[in-house]
Amino acid sequence: MEEVKTIILKDVLPFVDPVARSHARRVLKDAEGYKELVIDFRGIEFMGRGFADEVFRVFQEEHPEIKITPLHASTSMLAMIRHLGGKQR
Repeated sequence: MEEVKTIILKDVLPFVDPVARSHARRVLKDAEGYKELVIDFRGIEFMGRGFADEVFRVFQEEHPEIKITPLHASTSMLAMIRHLGGKQR
């Protein structure tokens, strides 16, 4: 198992903000082989609830051994992550 994978959202979703569950599944593709995922929100203005729920609740419940760290997320994004039960680290 590899250590850390950094996912730059603007690289994976260059033309849209992450809003949908399908966006989350695209972002998390091939993420299962890592101990930690760093999700970089740099340049992202808005995160949809479906995206946040899929990443920070559903995926995290399915893979509790993987640490997910949001990077450069706004205060409102971090609040949504906490609200959904995700761990802000």
